[in-house]
Amino acid sequence: MSENKLLKGMVIGAVVGGALTLLDKDTRVAVKRQSKKIYDNVAEKVRHPKQTIQQFQAKIDSIRQSIEEISEDVRFVAEKAEELKEVGVATKTTIEETKEVLMK
Repeated sequence: MSENKLLKGMVIGAVVGGALTLLDKDTRVAVKRQSKKIYDNVAEKVRHPKQTIQQFQAKIDSIRQSIEEISEDVRFVAEKAEELKEVGVATKTTIEETKEVLMK
C-alpha cells in the first residue's frame, strides 16, 4: 500500500513541478521549440521509412566495421605481446648461459 502512495506521490510531484516550471516564459518557449523538433524528426521518419531504415542499417554497418577493426587491433597487440614474451624468455636463457660461461 505504501509503495502505491509513493509512486502516486512521485507522479503528482513530477506533474506539479513540470507545471510550475512552465510558468516561466523562457522555459515554455524552450519546451515548445524542443517539442517541435522532436515532432518534425518523428514525422520525417514516418514519411520516409525506407530512408530511415537505410540510415539505421548504415549506422549498424559502421558499428560492425568499427568492432571488427578493434578486434583486429586487439589480436595484433596480443600477438606482439606473445612475441615479446618469447623474446624475453630467449633473452633470459641467453643471459643465464652467458653467466655460466663467465663463471667458469
